[in-house]
Amino acid sequence: MKVTETRIDGDFRSEDCKKLLSESDIVVTNPPWSLFRVFFNLLLSSEKDFLIMGNRAAVSNKDIFTAIKDGKVRSGYKRWDRSGGCWFRVPETYQSTCVKYEDGIKFAQVGYLWYTTLPVNKYQNELKLTELYSPDRYPEFDNYDIISVDYVKEIPINYKGVMGVPISILSYNIQDRFEIIDTLDPILNGVHKYARIAIKAR
Repeated sequence: MKVTETRIDGDFRSEDCKKLLSESDIVVTNPPWSLFRVFFNLLLSSEKDFLIMGNRAAVSNKDIFTAIKDGKVRSGYKRWDRSGGCWFRVPETYQSTCVKYEDGIKFAQVGYLWYTTLPVNKYQNELKLTELYSPDRYPEFDNYDIISVDYVKEIPINYKGVMGVPISILSYNIQDRFEIIDTLDPILNGVHKYARIAIKAR
């Protein structure tokens, strides 16, 4: 019996990998983040279940945000540290404000999420909010008629308008409590802030 070696192109956009995808039930991987949107859309179009790791900032991409807003995709389970990031080994040329060295190896902290089509029953009772709204504590962004909330735990329980909250809000099951409206590229007091999610209490 003659055995023929088969070489498979590792690029997920190749015909070989698309064939493997068509034969799969579920995809679990950490795709190249520089091509995350392309990979994400490929999985959505394949209608396969998936659990993939991606940069937290990818939420601000229109395609990805729309899938989350429509309930097709959600954030998976994740162990958060105080900053909501995770340490990744990076090359010396990688620039970051959050860097550490272990045994001469460079690590940087990067915010990430698990994106999944699978059911997720997490944090059902963990998002306990107690703060109350006041105009001096929650200023509006310069470029939106939306108040700024710097930390998820500081979401005011008595505010009925639209709030710009950190992307980490997606690590909680909030669909029953809040409507997810849009992503924001906010400016506050002349300073560009990190991307936010606009939500409103139901």
